[in-house]
Amino acid sequence: MSLSERITKLEEEAASGALDGQSWELYASLMDAAGDLGGEDELTRLIELGPQVEAASSGWRGCWVLYCIANAWSALYTIRRYPKYALSWEQPELANQMFYLRSALQRASAEDLPLPLRAQLRINLANTFRSAGRIIDALDQWRAALLDRPGIAMAFGCRGEGLLYYGRHLYDSSHKLWLLDEARRNLKAAVMIGVGKDEATYPEAIEHFTSELARLQAYLESGGCPDELDQAAMDEFPLGNTEQERGYRQWCLDRRLFLNPMNDAFTSSIAAHDPLGLPDHIATDVGITYLAFFNQMKQEYTYARWCLYAGSNSEKVHCADREVLLTMNGDSARYSIALEQVKTSFRAAYSVLDKIAYFVNHRWDLGVAETRVDFATIWTQPKGPQKGQVWPKLEASQNLWLQALYRLSLDIHNSDDQAVAAPDARDIRILRNHLEHKFAKVVDIKSCSQTPDMLKDHLAYELDPQELESKALRMLRTTRSALIYLSLALHRSETLQERGELVVAFDVATFEDERKM
Repeated sequence: MSLSERITKLEEEAASGALDGQSWELYASLMDAAGDLGGEDELTRLIELGPQVEAASSGWRGCWVLYCIANAWSALYTIRRYPKYALSWEQPELANQMFYLRSALQRASAEDLPLPLRAQLRINLANTFRSAGRIIDALDQWRAALLDRPGIAMAFGCRGEGLLYYGRHLYDSSHKLWLLDEARRNLKAAVMIGVGKDEATYPEAIEHFTSELARLQAYLESGGCPDELDQAAMDEFPLGNTEQERGYRQWCLDRRLFLNPMNDAFTSSIAAHDPLGLPDHIATDVGITYLAFFNQMKQEYTYARWCLYAGSNSEKVHCADREVLLTMNGDSARYSIALEQVKTSFRAAYSVLDKIAYFVNHRWDLGVAETRVDFATIWTQPKGPQKGQVWPKLEASQNLWLQALYRLSLDIHNSDDQAVAAPDARDIRILRNHLEHKFAKVVDIKSCSQTPDMLKDHLAYELDPQELESKALRMLRTTRSALIYLSLALHRSETLQERGELVVAFDVATFEDERKM
């Protein structure tokens, strides 16, 4: 029986409701065969069949069906985009691959996935992020894969390559050196583990990692770098003068929230500060404008970060909450200054994204009306026959960090129902809308169909404290990534431009902490 005929048989079973709990195994084998064959029609048919197979699959097997759908989109990417259109901004196949891999990992049943399978899923997601230019998210997933399965060579090797890519593009020479050294460590680990120690690493990958390691080693040696940097030195930096400051900085380090590329590779005290700024750039016609704007965005981000820390670590009633009269409504609602701080963190972080869009609109001269600028929509043309297509100026920019910003924006759902890369993108936008304009209520227990009508709140968007904290942290990390990508995008743009004009440099001092009042 041909592959097409076997797919037809599975389609007939789905139409008749005859799929059972074992259908996922057949589906996975058919998907593998379609990927090997490179059949666009077969892959498309299997993608369309996927939701029905997933619905019939119990537990972690449903996650694996989503993983298979993602693999189909990966195969379609290779067929339709690679290599001729690999650098194109519009990559719906890549966005769909990311969407289904993230959907699989966000299911509660993902906790029950066999660890080798979950590690493989994370590696695939990390590599997809890497293809999208979102190196910070990729590093998170490679790290998570190594927590699931510490000895997996593929995760070490891919993480090493990701750190190499990240480090090469940094304009701070010290940060660059530390990241390249960490890349070397990871590539060495991959080569040392080799083939046969796990089910995810194939000989061609080890050959590739060996070649990358040799090139990196030669580069570091040519610059006089020792065989390895002193890792102990990274922990010699003080975290602060008070217990509160030390606790706050450690909390930021552990969640990788410092505006510092070092924090993407390390949680040592060397990364416990926020040195990120704008690179050298031509100030003709703008003067100090970009520097001042970036200052403000950094300050708003650090305020949002502090609000989340303070709100999520509050252990007693705030003095401002005392003697504030509130009614008991039988709805298990919670009210406190601490919860308002967490809400403020989400809102403040989200608003920085729109400010980044405002910056991009001006710096890259997109010409979007200021009243229409927002992070989710700035990248594409709003009307006419080219509506929804990326601006030609951006497409021609040869700027992968701008692409990373665009791909990050696909995590933010917009009113035009664009294809998004995050399963919870709509929830994030709904929460923001309710926090800004409507009514978001934090409750211990959400209302349900059994809740008496008198006790149902017909205006509120309900979520529990853990959901609120999780979404606020997610938004903070998104904004942090966006600020880093913006800085690197400007550096890339300035590097690419050839200027014949006379440029006068001027020094810029930094604010002393004592003046921040």
